[in-house]
Formats: sequence, structure tokens, C-alpha cells
Amino acid sequence: MKHAELARAFDEAALSPADWMPALSQLADACGAPHAQLIGLGGPSRIMFNWISNGSGKVEELGLDPALHDPSTNYRIIASHYASDGEIIDERAYDRIINRLPSLSYVERIERHGMRHGVQTSLALDERSLVGLATLRADRTTPEQLEMFRQAAPLARNALHMQVALDHQGAQLLAGTFEAMSIAAFVLDGIGMVRAMTPAAEEIVASTGPFTLSRGQLCTSEQRGNNELQRAIAAAVETGDSPARNFSIVLGLNDGDPLVVDVVRLPKREWAMQFSPRAVVIPKLRKTRLTPRGLLRKAFGLTEAEERVTQEILLGKSRAEIARTRQVSTTTVNSQLKSIFAKTGVTREAYLIAKLRELVD
Repeated sequence: MKHAELARAFDEAALSPADWMPALSQLADACGAPHAQLIGLGGPSRIMFNWISNGSGKVEELGLDPALHDPSTNYRIIASHYASDGEIIDERAYDRIINRLPSLSYVERIERHGMRHGVQTSLALDERSLVGLATLRADRTTPEQLEMFRQAAPLARNALHMQVALDHQGAQLLAGTFEAMSIAAFVLDGIGMVRAMTPAAEEIVASTGPFTLSRGQLCTSEQRGNNELQRAIAAAVETGDSPARNFSIVLGLNDGDPLVVDVVRLPKREWAMQFSPRAVVIPKLRKTRLTPRGLLRKAFGLTEAEERVTQEILLGKSRAEIARTRQVSTTTVNSQLKSIFAKTGVTREAYLIAKLRELVD
């Protein structure tokens, strides 16, 4: 009877992610444990989610403490690294690892919360992310409780695979929306991997243009621009309660027309795993023209030299290129840009481009 009830609970969780917590509560009860846990690790934030059933505020706060997920002291993380796919890990493995830990800080802290013991398994594991299922308890697991967990693990794994498939379908539907608008767009998941793209985006990566896909990660051929892109993607997919926002990158192309790349953070979805759509990258080739001479000086109080530097920035040129064109040192260009930023109220070239779009278009 418990097996049938658990199967139904996990099936409901796959279709409605908010039902993962009730399913975890049923798993804990079936295994005679105070808590059951589903945790997702990976991506820029490392801890993507950490759901613990029957947890108090202190337990939830404990679960999100990055210091407790140090792979050198957390024996649960260490055990998962040495386990084969789908292997059930119990206290015997924990004992062997604890005896070799350089510090017992995690053991002592987790023991105070009555969670030293339990069993665990990996539901999804690759080189970038992990989803783990566990029971957490103060006493050791009995053979009967271990067998119940062993029977429940495939049910949770099937539910997870179903949710991943649904999340992938959601990414495809989102890409379809952008396709209908004839927009090139890449849909990214919570660890910054491309989950779907429009036909126009496929053409971009298939060509010899500025974008490539490297093991599912969107990259640019220009090193400086790629560093900017990866920072923007990391900020966009980062977990947390900050509101949705956009990031803009400007890549200078050989023909002088800049490629403006918008990285759009999607609104936070409660109970979302790292496989769900989290951000959209939209590259747009922007044909620019120089602003009328003197306009920027009048609008922002720039000097004539600062206005010329700004015009070069609008053409997508790097600081080194501007220095060579104007036959000055990069130190001079950096100093002029510092003054330009102060007068226009921005801190970087990409923000300057974004602020001046209305004047450029």
C-alpha cells in the first residue's frame, strides 16, 4: 500500500512541481525518518534548490548555507562522487568517509539538527549538475527502512525525468514564441545551458559567425565579449529573489556594425529545478550611424575628444582599437571613458551603448 501511495505522490509531483514537498513527506513517513530531501546542485549558484520535508525555518536556512555544501567536509557530497549511477548509499559509506574527513564541522553541525544519518541516491547526475534524494535522521536506518527507500527511489527518478521532459517542452514552446516573431533566440536553463533555440539562432551557430555552441554552452569567438557574455548569463540564471532584469553585451564586428546581445532573465518560477527555462539570449545586429556632431556634448556635457571616443564605442570598437585609431595611449582612452561614464551615469561600455540607443536609432 505504501508503494502505491508513494507512486501516486511522485506522479503528482512530476505534473505539479509544488507537490514535490508532499511527496517527500510521504517518503519520510514510509521510511520512518523525520525528513526527506531533494537537492539540486550545479550552475553558478551551486545550490539550485534544497527542499526538505517537515523542516522548520532553521532547517531550511541550514539547507541553503553554502558553507555546509563544501565537498571537502560534506560526507554526503563525497559519497555521491564515488557512487555509481543510481546506487543507494547508507550509513556504512558515511562512516568510512567521516573517518577520513579533514574537518568534522559539517558532521557536528548537522548532528545538532538530528540529521547525521540516513540514506541517499542520485536521481540525475552529469558533469554539471546533480539532483539527489535522501532521508535525514538522527538514528541509523534499519534494513526494512533501507529497502523501502530502495523501492521508492525509482519512483522519484521517473518523476524527475518526467519533469525534465516537461521543462524541455516548455523551453521548446518558448523558442516557438520567439520564432513566430522572427527573432533569433537561445533559451537557457538554470545552469546556463542552451535548452532550445529558434531556427534563426540555429543558423547563427551553424555559420562562421560570432557564436558557437560548446557542449551546450553558448560562446562567442571574441574573448572579451565571451567573458562579458558568460558573466551576464551567470547573473541571469542565478537563483534568488531579485527581480527579472536584462543585461546587454555589445560585440564589435569586423564591418563596424555592433552586435547587441540581450540576456533576459525570466521571472522566477516557484519550485523550478535547474532544468527549467531561466533566461533567453537574443542577438541583434544593429546598423548604427554616428550621432550628429555636438549632440552628445550638448546632451551630456562631453568634451569634443570625449564625444569622438563615444562615437567609436558606438561602432563597437575596443579601447585598444580606439587608442590606435586616435593615436593615443590606452591610458588616455581609459581616462576619457572614466569621465564619459561619470557624465552619462553608467559604469561600462555596454551600458553606455544601451543608454544612447535612442540617439543612435
